[in-house]
Amino acid sequence: MNGMANEISFTGKLIVDNGYYIVQQTDLTLDQTGKHYFSDTVDLTTTPVNLYVAPSLVTYGWAWFTNLDDTDTIEIGIQEDPAYGSIFFAFIGLAPGEKCFLPLHKYSSSLAARTESGTAILEYGVFER
Repeated sequence: MNGMANEISFTGKLIVDNGYYIVQQTDLTLDQTGKHYFSDTVDLTTTPVNLYVAPSLVTYGWAWFTNLDDTDTIEIGIQEDPAYGSIFFAFIGLAPGEKCFLPLHKYSSSLAARTESGTAILEYGVFER
């Protein structure tokens, strides 16, 4: 680390030109002051499963998710505390083969995932901020 910047980079290009509007986004670089990282692969069904993240990650930073299945959509969201009824709030839907990368809120410790139907495999990783 030694005072460096832009330790995390995401290379890619998003261009939408559909005749109504044009949107262009390019590469992204992020500063990381923490040093920890955790990744895992989990088998999913329609019942939400909490996504384990190693306790060494004190401050959640950014996460990536990959749907390794070729038929089922995976939903990623927040699993509310069982004391309040175990409600699952999905905010990401990954179609078969899709990936995403996003920043996490500091209260993202209750991440969970499930499939819309059937079974699927989710690969994910979390970087410390």
